[in-house]
Amino acid sequence: MSVWCLVAESRVYLYVKEAISVGGLNPWDHQWVTLEEPKLVVVLDPSLPSRYLWLGVYEIEDAQRRVKFAACQRNNIWSFYVPASQGTPGSFEAKTVKHEGYWSTSKDKPSKFPWPTPDPAWLGKTAFLSRLDKLEANAERVSWLGKSLCRLCGCQNGSQEFQFDDWVWPEGYRHYITDHYVRPSEQFEDYIATAVGSPDDPD
Repeated sequence: MSVWCLVAESRVYLYVKEAISVGGLNPWDHQWVTLEEPKLVVVLDPSLPSRYLWLGVYEIEDAQRRVKFAACQRNNIWSFYVPASQGTPGSFEAKTVKHEGYWSTSKDKPSKFPWPTPDPAWLGKTAFLSRLDKLEANAERVSWLGKSLCRLCGCQNGSQEFQFDDWVWPEGYRHYITDHYVRPSEQFEDYIATAVGSPDDPD
């Protein structure tokens, strides 16, 4: 886990952005470069500890310095975090986002994501989908431009993703399980079972 500290908030109203300092630079005066490792981190919302904030991780620079920060927007307010040392007052431990249901673009192409492999012998599909229903009812939906195509049959397969805790999975993930018998990763299957419990438990 990494540690981050909230250092500034900036209200955005129409095209006006409040000037702030993040590591000595005003982020609105510089181009944000998205970092790949990690690309996203998750911290508890300081205003509502039961909710998580998903932060993109970026760098900005001028002739004298380079600043790494994480940021997110809620209700026209941008929150900015910078890396901190363990125990720094006001700091938060962040989790790195875990992905489920994202696939390689080709079965034979090297990728950090796997290829969806059917497992018709898996007997836990019905129980898993019942748990997934409950989790998605409480997860945050994020919409993206364009629709994903199923890697196995080519059908259009959704344009949203779900975010809950430090997990993210696409709207079309269910299609792979329901229609193609693709079994979840062991890590996600265990997480769902722990987070939701028995699929027959009352809400």
